[in-house]
Amino acid sequence: MKQEIIIIYNPSSGKKRRINLPDYVSKHLDFEKFEPQIWTSESSEHMLRLAEKAAMSNVEIVVAAGGDGTVNAVASKLVNTNKKLYVFPLGSGNGFARHFNIPVSLSKSIQALTNRHIFSEIDCAKVNEHHFTNVAGVGFDAHISQLFANNTKRGFWGYFKAIIKELNYKPKVYKVETLEETWEGSAFLISVANCTQWGNNVFIAPHANPKDGKLDLVVLKNFNLFQVPAILHQLLTRKVKTGAYFKTITSSQVSISCQSPEPIHTDGEALNSYKDLAFKVEGKLIVIGF
Repeated sequence: MKQEIIIIYNPSSGKKRRINLPDYVSKHLDFEKFEPQIWTSESSEHMLRLAEKAAMSNVEIVVAAGGDGTVNAVASKLVNTNKKLYVFPLGSGNGFARHFNIPVSLSKSIQALTNRHIFSEIDCAKVNEHHFTNVAGVGFDAHISQLFANNTKRGFWGYFKAIIKELNYKPKVYKVETLEETWEGSAFLISVANCTQWGNNVFIAPHANPKDGKLDLVVLKNFNLFQVPAILHQLLTRKVKTGAYFKTITSSQVSISCQSPEPIHTDGEALNSYKDLAFKVEGKLIVIGF
């Protein structure tokens, strides 16, 4: 008997806007095993409604076809259900998919669903009232997310150029409180990670484990431009740890106080500005990975 799957497709994800997802699915999905329904979202609000509808359906597997923001939206409605989340990666970074070893090639990710895979029950997290599955934060990465909120041309090189252009961003002063310790000082950015990477194999929290009931807080301290190569080396080689450039803390609860309201991001999506942020592990999600 064929297994029904729901594919929630975000046609605005990343740089791959002109793909014909139904065509890819028809070419690469095993139709002897699966019977797909493709639901195309028209807006972020519509995507949430589709995800909520999928959560209430009798279908066991729900696929988020998009980037980390799409995964965030779909996952937020599947938390604490028996639905199994899979990803067809279409984003610029695809950090969540990469963490779970899902092929970032669209055709290969579709084909891989037929292969032997692993069901992983993972933690979900919240910052204030917002869910996230991968990484949330404040500071420079939230600033970049805000710049790209209404930009129709994202993609890796778009982000790279924006990052280089905005490196004159001025660090802010924060107070971080966890169950284990308190830290206060100037920071370029603060990330709170459930999984290991922002995307494109840039590992902001290489030791993060989404099954351990904790979050990995990573502070990138103030630095000068001559230190950028060393910082990039640590990010790209999974060597981020407490030292000259970074401060890391692992905890189930994190509070961050800003001197004034600042924009935050969840899984790369820009949100409102807040002065006080409360992060915590909350809920479970079943993910299909490899």
